[in-house]
Amino acid sequence: MKIKKKYIIIPAATILIFAAMLLSFNFDKIASLIIPTLMEINVSSLNSDENRTLDSLRKVDNHPLYVMDFYGDHSQYLKLKDKYYWYMGIPKPKCSTFAIKGPNGDSFFGRNNDNVDSPVLLIFTHPKNGYASVSIAMINDLYGFDTGNKTPLDSREVSTRLLYAPYTISDGMNEWGLTIGDMSVHVDPKVIIDPKKETMIEGEMKRYILDHAKNTDGAIEILSKYNIHFPRELGHLLISDPSGNSAVVEWPDGHMQVIRNKGTWMAATNFTLYGSEDTIKKYKNEYATTGKISNDTPGKNYWRYITLADNLDKMYNEKINARDAMDLLSKVSLVRTKDLDWPTQWSVVYNMKSGEISIAMGRNYDNVHHFKLEMKK
Repeated sequence: MKIKKKYIIIPAATILIFAAMLLSFNFDKIASLIIPTLMEINVSSLNSDENRTLDSLRKVDNHPLYVMDFYGDHSQYLKLKDKYYWYMGIPKPKCSTFAIKGPNGDSFFGRNNDNVDSPVLLIFTHPKNGYASVSIAMINDLYGFDTGNKTPLDSREVSTRLLYAPYTISDGMNEWGLTIGDMSVHVDPKVIIDPKKETMIEGEMKRYILDHAKNTDGAIEILSKYNIHFPRELGHLLISDPSGNSAVVEWPDGHMQVIRNKGTWMAATNFTLYGSEDTIKKYKNEYATTGKISNDTPGKNYWRYITLADNLDKMYNEKINARDAMDLLSKVSLVRTKDLDWPTQWSVVYNMKSGEISIAMGRNYDNVHHFKLEMKK
């Protein structure tokens, strides 16, 4: 007996609708639903240092801002690089950052993280084979948390995701006062891989620098030995130390460029500094004459930079303190508008000499949180 083959006929309209649904799916959104669960660590396998780390987790601000002390070795969590290398980018910060050494001897590093709404984690790390440091990480889509109902305090199982946090930091300072922060520059990264060098993802590199660099020159030396991978959008780094030695490190054409401070301060926002001297001068003259900058971006990248530069020039002749640095960050902070969906999430001032840290969440400059990192003598 001949068996008749049966075929399922799907109308073309149905196929088109299904295809449209697939195309409309945001790949990052799918990943944000899957990866957080994969990151969870079996609670029964946690060692004493890991339990002590998670026991230290506390909420200190309703933004929300959490604080955690990381005990023991965090290097084992670098397996995140192998599992989720393609996803570790985190929404790139559109930030304003500056470093200044004042006449009174204090050196300050100020930074606004302008980004999508996110819970924030302040992490104190104490590696056995590296320097102690304090750093800040966004813990939103990669971790599966939000600013509302999903929190790292929901259960011990979900809080284990935070053991990966030392490798997704945005900025930080170590016990020698070496401080680092990153900012996006709104262009696709040009990847030039030197086969003789190991490749590090951006977050991994910032962690490595805080763990192993005593000063700005040491950080630059480390950067020169590796290929740096920016997962989503090209960034640049502002690095500074208590001596007032600052540098912005960029990869505008895939090759590392170092721009060093020529005076007592340095600043960076979201445009490439390398080769931009004439553009900055032109916009600075325009702003001095007209009070505005033509063709600036929605985040007012050049306006923020010029505002920082003007104020930092004046601040050098005064006795600078952390409050002055925070006030300057407030002047260049960003608010949400219909054209800008990445307002300032936090403003932080690191005192690179004393180890004091001041943080204001969500532009609430009347409620500044204070912390301290014990510094090397």
